[in-house]
Amino acid sequence: MNPDEALKQAGQHFRSARFGDAMRSAHAVLARQPGSSHALRLLAAAAENQGDLAEADRALAALARIEPTAADCFDSLIRISHRRGDLHRLAEGLLGRVRLDPGRWELWNDLGAALERIGQAHGAYAAYRRAASVSPSEDRALLNLAALAFRQNGWTLAYRLAKRAEAITSPSADALLVAAHAAQALGRTQLARIGYRRFLTLAPANADGWQGISSISEPAVPPEQQLLPRIRAWRLAPAEPIAMVGMADGARIAGDPGTACSWARKAISLLPSLAASHNALFNAYTDLTLDLDALRCAHRAVHLAPARGELHVNLGIALKELGRLKEAEQAIRAGLARRPDDPAAHMSLATTLLIGGRLREGLEEYEWRNVGTGSYYDTLSIPIWDGRPIPSGRLLIWGEQGVGDQILFSQFIRRALERAPNILVECDGRLVSILRRTYPNIEVIERNRHKPDLPPGSVAAQLAICSLPRVLGLDMESFQSKGAYLVPDRERSAPNAARLRLLGDGLKVGIAWRSLKDSPYARRHHTRLTEWGGILRTPNIRFVNLQYGDRRDEIAEVSARFGVDIAQFDDIDMFNDLDGLLALSSQLDLVLATATTAYVLAGAAGTEILHLMARTNYTLFGAGREPLSPRSRAFVREPGETWDPAIEALARALGQRVQHR
Repeated sequence: MNPDEALKQAGQHFRSARFGDAMRSAHAVLARQPGSSHALRLLAAAAENQGDLAEADRALAALARIEPTAADCFDSLIRISHRRGDLHRLAEGLLGRVRLDPGRWELWNDLGAALERIGQAHGAYAAYRRAASVSPSEDRALLNLAALAFRQNGWTLAYRLAKRAEAITSPSADALLVAAHAAQALGRTQLARIGYRRFLTLAPANADGWQGISSISEPAVPPEQQLLPRIRAWRLAPAEPIAMVGMADGARIAGDPGTACSWARKAISLLPSLAASHNALFNAYTDLTLDLDALRCAHRAVHLAPARGELHVNLGIALKELGRLKEAEQAIRAGLARRPDDPAAHMSLATTLLIGGRLREGLEEYEWRNVGTGSYYDTLSIPIWDGRPIPSGRLLIWGEQGVGDQILFSQFIRRALERAPNILVECDGRLVSILRRTYPNIEVIERNRHKPDLPPGSVAAQLAICSLPRVLGLDMESFQSKGAYLVPDRERSAPNAARLRLLGDGLKVGIAWRSLKDSPYARRHHTRLTEWGGILRTPNIRFVNLQYGDRRDEIAEVSARFGVDIAQFDDIDMFNDLDGLLALSSQLDLVLATATTAYVLAGAAGTEILHLMARTNYTLFGAGREPLSPRSRAFVREPGETWDPAIEALARALGQRVQHR
């Protein structure tokens, strides 16, 4: 059969859907006429319909060499490469097609997607840009460009491009989602929250949107309500690892790090390359104080996503908890290089520096604690005090953080008076009477949760109380307390002295061992009273409870176990009546405590303190005692240790103290 007849027969077989016969006839033609473009087209089409995609690809490759400008050849190659999942050949086909027809934006857009999937980000970026320039009114190319910029950590560019796409087709759900993701990555949480909510009004069944909004922390929202969007995301996509990460984070917020571990491990088992899963497990391990495990997860997360600044910061946190301060600082600074305006990262650096005793540098970084938090700095139209004298105007010093911090830093009010004699202090209501007594020439009012009631123009400058050492320019020597700095109520001190004498001979020693909540901080910085056996067995001591909360069961247990009586003065509310607690503490010979308000008040009264502290408690400032308490000695739990060595050392010191009284 001559080639023309064979070609005609091949066409008949193809039209009759006898694709195998069509392929054999086409091969017969090509055996005699290898350059027959008609035979190659028939062979490619028949092979594609027969399901022999590799043979179709070979025929199209041969055809492209003969007719390099044949559009139908590239169209067939694109279609077959899609079916085969051969992204490299797909990119080749699309590249050939756009050369023939460069005015079709969708071809450039598809080329960008193919190049991106084979890891050629620069080529993909150029293709998406060409698509957007060819058809400026088409939002899809802009959105793909924005998504690529986001994946390459170009968050600012991603946000701008997504907003441009949104303006073209409004409202655009995809544009809202990309813009929200980018805003969150930039730390603009309010913008991200608004974006996610707008997106979910258009796509309420989209798990990605629910996952996004659930990942934005809202401290004012109860934990059980913060769980709801995470549960919604997981129910919409129960097999998606990122939804499991959301459940892990939700379990942590609800105070269940064990369940958080389970969710994070499940996500890792399904997709080991997802950095967010390892980061979620890091967070859970950190809450459980499993620091070596947390460090391993932090390293893995950084390895998988080295461009994400927050992962470097978390690595620094893990290193800090293990006492590896130099490495911790390096990791946190690496995170800040990627997220220079992240307040949480700056605060991690601040505590790392302060733990290492680098006071000046640490206090500078510590100023980030009020950035973007809605503090008075944000709500009052009053200049922030820079430490220069205010001879006639009034200075507002406002209390912040916990009551213990307000007590510790209140000692610097005396130094501030040298530069600003007219001071108004706004503090925790439990401290008002104490500070009024201590500083009779200044005005002290209770802290308003929202905004102080100040007449317009009545205050010349404002300052957060914990900023006083930095503004006053104190170094470590001048930073240290030189003596008692709060004045107890004499009318309450005398009766306390009398009833302490009624306890009998021996040192009168106050004790406080834990906080009210079982939190990650408490697990690191507080103890259980049952661990104090060596301390409580010390002879010739009369122990007095300074611990707030109902601890009768704990006290009864240790009394029975160690044969010790612990006096309890129920007329003093150790949590709310800080004036009464100060009066009692001032009459004790000694106070033993962890990092609680009780030890801070005792130190302020000038009482001798032996305290149990974790090395990572930054108020040690790298010293062997807390500089802010005048008569203190620290017994430190080193990273990786239990409390046992520190408790044993304190018990020995207590025994020596009894002998030399």
